[in-house]
Amino acid sequence: MKIQPTAIALLAALLSTTFAQDTHLDIRVPDTVESDLFGPIKSIETDTSYNMSTEHLKKVRSYDPSGNLLGEMNWNYAEELKSSRTNYFNEHGSLTEYRFIDHTDEETNYWEIILSPSTRQIAKRNKKTGTTKLRTYSPQKYQVQYKETDKQKKLIKASRTKRRADHRETEYTRIDQKNRPLYTYYFKWDDRGFITKERLRYHQEKKERLHSYDFLTVDAYGNWTQRLMIRYDVGGKEKTKISEKLTIRMIEYFEESLTENDYDF
Repeated sequence: MKIQPTAIALLAALLSTTFAQDTHLDIRVPDTVESDLFGPIKSIETDTSYNMSTEHLKKVRSYDPSGNLLGEMNWNYAEELKSSRTNYFNEHGSLTEYRFIDHTDEETNYWEIILSPSTRQIAKRNKKTGTTKLRTYSPQKYQVQYKETDKQKKLIKASRTKRRADHRETEYTRIDQKNRPLYTYYFKWDDRGFITKERLRYHQEKKERLHSYDFLTVDAYGNWTQRLMIRYDVGGKEKTKISEKLTIRMIEYFEESLTENDYDF
């Protein structure tokens, strides 16, 4: 399946007035549709640690009432703010600009947003470097392809995603600069909408990795709030445990009353 280049060609032609006619294509999150989230989420604070270490990574994401990602902040192990990004929307709900700040060197990058509803594509162009990130969505507004090119339109990286009838990912393949597949993730889901296993296969070397997930706590909306991931390296029929990752999510919701049935999961 070829990635359509239409949105890149439109970058020089589309005007800001176009946004008044466009609709916001990626209705859940501008970059990635997080299909394991449920309910009217306002913000998620994520705390991650490896092998029960006292060092933690922290991330906070905030959403609007429609589910669009407004911003994200990331902290390093020293509890220093590492990066932040902000998405800007117009009065019609269309994404118009994306700002990324690297707080390590205080460098700010602004990305112009170009929508192409006819091809279900969103292109982001870095105003400083000319780098373009092009995402293609399914008719149901789930991302299926990604392509990143430099100012000269040379390929930097790409990916393609296969999905089931219920839109959950079954395969994710990463493509390198020479348009060769680097690796593929294969996903297994349970009936709660959680990924329980990920199998990573490298295409250019004989290596495999397995991620197994155990969900320790789940809230009333059906979102997991504590998850343990165990990573194994796989060789033939043998697998070797490498590490454990504990992730804790503190989820804030917009006010909405739950019915008794909402607790039945």
